[in-house]
Order: sequence, then C-alpha cells, then structure tokens
Amino acid sequence: MTAENPVRVSFINCGRGFQENTAFEFVSPPEAPTFYPSEQEFAAGPLAYVRAIRPQAEAYGLCKIVPPKSFRPDFAIQSEQFTFTPRVQRLNELEAMTRVRLNFLEQVIKFWDLQGHRFKIPFVDRKLVDLHLLHRVVQSEGGFEQCTRERKWSRVAFKMGYSSACKTPVASLLRQHYERLLFPYDVFLSGATITPETDNSDLCVQCSQSDGVLVSCLDCNQSSHLHCLIPALNEKPKGNWHCPRCIANRVQKQSQPEFGFAQSARHYTLKEFKETADEFKQDYFRTKETVPLAVVEKEFWRILESLEDPVTVEYGADLHTNEYGSGFASSNDPWNLNNLPVLEDSVFKHINSSISGMIVPWMYVGMCFSTFCWHNEDHWSYSINFLHWADAKSWYGVPGADADAFEQAIKKVAPELFASQPDLLHQLVTICNPNLLGVPVYKVHQQKGEFVVTFPRAYHAGFNQGINFAEAVNFAPADWLPIGRVCVQHYALLHRFPVFSHDELVCKMATQTEALTPAIKAAVYHDLISMLHNERQLRLNVFEFGVTAAERCRFELLPDDERQCFVCKTTCFLSAVTCRCQRLACLVHFVCRKSCLPEEHVLKYRYTLDELPLLLHD
Repeated sequence: MTAENPVRVSFINCGRGFQENTAFEFVSPPEAPTFYPSEQEFAAGPLAYVRAIRPQAEAYGLCKIVPPKSFRPDFAIQSEQFTFTPRVQRLNELEAMTRVRLNFLEQVIKFWDLQGHRFKIPFVDRKLVDLHLLHRVVQSEGGFEQCTRERKWSRVAFKMGYSSACKTPVASLLRQHYERLLFPYDVFLSGATITPETDNSDLCVQCSQSDGVLVSCLDCNQSSHLHCLIPALNEKPKGNWHCPRCIANRVQKQSQPEFGFAQSARHYTLKEFKETADEFKQDYFRTKETVPLAVVEKEFWRILESLEDPVTVEYGADLHTNEYGSGFASSNDPWNLNNLPVLEDSVFKHINSSISGMIVPWMYVGMCFSTFCWHNEDHWSYSINFLHWADAKSWYGVPGADADAFEQAIKKVAPELFASQPDLLHQLVTICNPNLLGVPVYKVHQQKGEFVVTFPRAYHAGFNQGINFAEAVNFAPADWLPIGRVCVQHYALLHRFPVFSHDELVCKMATQTEALTPAIKAAVYHDLISMLHNERQLRLNVFEFGVTAAERCRFELLPDDERQCFVCKTTCFLSAVTCRCQRLACLVHFVCRKSCLPEEHVLKYRYTLDELPLLLHD
C-alpha cells in the first residue's frame, strides 16, 4: 500500500442518528461577553485591545471578539493539497461519568465472562438499567443485604429517577437484577470467595471432598463444587471457567484503562474531509437545512451521556503550521496569529525556541460533534483562536479564579477516574456536562471570522457544530508574568514538566532591558524581586544543611531533560544540587533520598547571590 493510495477507511459512525428526546435536559450556560472593536481600537493591535477589555472579560474565563468588517483575511490553504490524518473520538468515552459507567460495565462483564456466562444489560420500564448508578445507589444505602432487610428498594428506585407512576414493579425488578448480576460481583470483591489452596485438583478446594460435579479453573487448575462456590452456580459453565480468586486477580487488581485518541485509518485532503463531514451532519440530523445551534448543542451533550447510542467522529487537531502552513496569508498584521505571540508587547517574543502550539500556531479541522476537552493553557497563558471558515465552534469556559473549584468539582463527579489517573485533566481527554459542576461556566458560539480569547488559568472545552477550520496560538502580555511564576510552582507540586524555564526567561529579559517595552520592563522588575527573595531563602537552606561545595553552571546550554529536578520535574536555571548519586535536584528537593552526606552534595549556580541583585539594575 503506497502513500499515494491510502486506505479509504473511516471510523466515523453516527449511531442511530438524531431522535428528538424531550426527556433529556440540558441547561445551556449563560453567554460570555462579545466585543465589537471599532476600526481604531482594532488597529491598536490584539494585545492593547485584550488589555482594554480584560477588566470586564476575565471574570468569564473567555470572550468573543468580532472584528470590524474591514478585517477579512484571505484563507491561504489549498483544500485539495492540504492533507492530514485526524483523530478518532468515541464521544461517550470522552464524558467523565459515561467513561466511569463504561469502565464499571467492562469489569462486571469480564467477571461474568470469566465464569462462562454471557452478560446482558436488563431493561426496566422499557429502558436499559444504568447498572453503575444502581450499584452506586445500593452501596450508598448500605449494600444489597441491608437494602433487602430494611426494604429500601423503593428508595433505591426513587434515587435512580424512576417515577412512582411506573406500571411495572420497578423496585422488585431492580432488586432481582441486582441479586442476579451485581451481588455476586460484590461478593467476590469483598474477598469472601478467596479460599486456601490445595495441591489436589481432584478435590473441591472449598470442602476437600471429591464426590459430585466439580468445575476446574483454567488458570490455577483448582476444582470446586458448584454448590460450594459463593455465589453458587446452578449448572456447569459452558466453555472456559475461572475461579473467583483468579477472577479477582484479573479484574479487581487491574487499574482503570488509560485513554487517548487513536489516529484515523484514513488520510484526508481538506476537500475530502469537508465532504465527509457535511455528509455525516446531513445524515445524522436527516436534513440539508441549517440545524439551530441550540439543537446541536443539546444533542451533543445527550450522546455524550448515552451508552446505547455510540457516536464516533474525527477531528483534525493540533496540526502544526510549521508543517502544514498557516491559514493566514503572509502579512505584518498584528491580528495574524503567526505574528501575535512575538509582538513587541508580548513576553513570548523573548523565548529562544519556537514552541509549537504556544508561539507557533496550531490548526484544527472540525466536524459536527468533534470535541476539545477540558483543559487550561500551558503555563496558564492566554490563548486566541480564529475561525477561518464554515460552521460554528461552541465554547465553554470557567474563570481562572474558579480553577481550583472546577478541579475539585470534576474530581467529585468522577472520583474513580482521578483515583487511577491523578493527572487526567492534563491529558485533554475528558469532558463533563457543565450542569454537573456547580461552578460558574459561560459559553460562546464562535462564528467564522471571529476570535475567541481565553484568559490565564481559565479551563475551557467545547465542540464543533459542523465542518470548520480554526487556528490558535498562545500569547503572554506583561500582566501574565506573575501568573506564570505561580503556574510553575503549581506544576512542581504536581510533578509536571514545564514547557520552558520561567526563571531563564525572566533573567534573559532582565539582561536585555533595552529591548523591552515599559510595561514588560516593569513586570520583569517585580518578578525579579520575587525570584531573588525566594532564591536567597532556598540557598540559605542548602548552606544550613551543610553543603559547602559550589560551582557555576551555564544551565541554558544544557538540554532541558538534563537540568530537570528528578523529583518535581521543574527545569532548573538559577541553581540546582547534585550529589554522589549524580542526580540533579532543585533547591526544594535537594536532600538525597539515598542519604548522601552534606559534603557529598554540590550546589550548581548560574549567578552568585551578589550578582543576582545586579539584574534589577540592568
């Protein structure tokens, strides 16, 4: 198979398509502000305009900017020459609670499958039972036996949302289904089925007798009577059978699966992807007419929470302009996203490397329902997105001031996911219904020719209403500097790799003040004072520990992976400590875990404590 003739296969799947569902409720968040700059305001440039609207807009986390009619940049990409491979997104695997439910079902199905039983999700009141919710509610009420003993099944049905007007005996059916499908799973999780081993496979491992029908485990070769098992089996399983202890080893101890996006099997031109995306939306909604934004929005959140209606789409995300070219024609316009990050008033102008996605724009080719999951920007910087053409992009934002509350809220919604993957929010693979969060959330619908700006530490997510092409980049005006320093400290607590060294950036700007605008020069001065105070205290701690050896190090000449603290992963620049073990650590984590003596440590420094204050006066 040659690259010129790729396989024409796609994973796109529209499930059953659109079916008006009045039972599903979604309360769309309030609108974030939209700004309409005048010709004069727009001509002042994006950094000046964002600075002007920040006092009003930042409290929403994001905002929309509609340029004057004179701003209509040509689209510089040829649709038949632009080729890319999109990501595959199975939508109900993106939603946090739905993924928890899928993970739970997967383990229960595996539990029964390993015992040779086919598993089917039962119906109650003409709907599939949400077994995860049933399990959760029953456990919150004390478990199966307590619910049965204290006659709580009507309460369980009510807490699951079943109406008292249902004609079927819902409470009784839920009890029966729980007893048959979930109680045996609870029993094995409790460890009640784990028994002593025996070397004789001809004897029942439970009662040590050989009479009667025995069933043998495929994994450990131990045998058991059907009636000795807990729960007991009524008949010999067909096919392979695994004893409860081996099932426990396979199911109970397995961690939640990691999640990510697969690449599509198909390589598209932009023209081909547009044709496929248009066909998908028309087929899904069964119309060639324009579908209202609110209808698509409600349907998006419905299918995210649906186990019965799996929908798969594709998304051309994170396409580097260095590799693919930009949607903007070459120009000096400050609103051209290739120019914006390195304008005179942008801190990122002084970063040495061209960091793709932060300083060099990325492009995004969307189709209906393709999704960008909850995240905030690297180093809590600003971001700006321009929609070049076609259908709208729907955004949801949480103000940066509410970021901590947002993180706690989403962990509360799906604690099982975060227990196994604490850094889940950094993976950009999880979305959650804004109605469930209990924190301020705002939305905008971005149309072609419009910008969306997100503010520092603001979490944001969203989806595409149909085929579209967007371009985005980060930027950092002077007011970002103190926020960026707090972010790096936060990354260190999470042991998350930074993209660049904040200290190195600030020191570089401090030695080139003639190249700084007054606003950036003032911000650098204040950030240096904070940096100097912190560094003095950290070095004092090192000296009090007993470290006496010191040597200068040009950290900026080292690759980042050779100057990262082995504990917190921060990129060292002002100083670090090495020891006999040859491991490098920041001054917070410098004490060797292998108990090297103080005299076996060496302080590496970029500047002496006498030299650092001089940077304030350059």
